Amino acid sequence: AGWRADIAADAPNRFLINITPDQQPQVADFLAEHGIEAPAFFPLVRARLTTVDGRAIESDPALAESAGELARRELNLSWTDTLKADNRLLEGRWWQPADRGEPHVSIDESVAERLGVGIGDTLGFDLAGRTFTTEIQSIRSIDWSSLEANFYVLFPPGFLDDYPSTYITSFHLPDDRRAVLGDLVREFNNVSVIDIAAILDQLTTLIDRVSLAVELV
Repeated sequence: AGWRADIAADAPNRFLINITPDQQPQVADFLAEHGIEAPAFFPLVRARLTTVDGRAIESDPALAESAGELARRELNLSWTDTLKADNRLLEGRWWQPADRGEPHVSIDESVAERLGVGIGDTLGFDLAGRTFTTEIQSIRSIDWSSLEANFYVLFPPGFLDDYPSTYITSFHLPDDRRAVLGDLVREFNNVSVIDIAAILDQLTTLIDRVSLAVELV
């Protein structure tokens, strides 16, 4: 019941990924023409976390174990000048105009806990063979139940502009309008649709069955 209460009735239930920069305004126009309220688009690049406060993850087994999936796969990195409504600043400060293009980073609290880092510590990344080191400027709490696009790692605008990027967005689509997705994919055949609604339906069924089993026990 608590899980269901946390998910808003109009929470995003579809994600679009792999949108190219040239397509972003076209996709936005397409959604507007089909009566879908203009969603926010976020740039995205993928990079691998390589160092934590100067310690190389690949040569530090204990650090690699605590980092877990943060080190075993590429991370989705993004940038924005506005703190989203479903993000809350816990430590540090948000970007100022002077931070544009600077090697600063904002991380989710779970990342800080797993890596054992805080404000002023550094994180190193490898992005398409190019490495860079950034300083942690803030730690955020993310309300993942919003089901909106969110990122463990955020940068100020201007720092990652030279790297190839794609865009991601999320929006709510009523079940009786699913045909819109078919039209969208036909027009933008490189764009991938992630159907969160189907996943939520499966989770609801699973939770109902687990709840029933617990009641029987």
